[in-house]
Amino acid sequence: MTTYDPIYIPNFEALTTTYNFIVCYEVAEIFHNPQLEVERFHQLLNIGGLLGYQNRTPNQ
Repeated sequence: MTTYDPIYIPNFEALTTTYNFIVCYEVAEIFHNPQLEVERFHQLLNIGGLLGYQNRTPNQ
């Protein structure tokens, strides 16, 4: 497992490989540029890879 957070875990090496599965858990609401981040996920996924995504809605 590899972790990356630009503030708390700036492991930039994690952005130089590809993955079978990426988890984005309750952080998308703070993306500065959501489209750019989704494109980055796509680039980091292997062909057939999966993105696991969960985000709270305002009513939760």
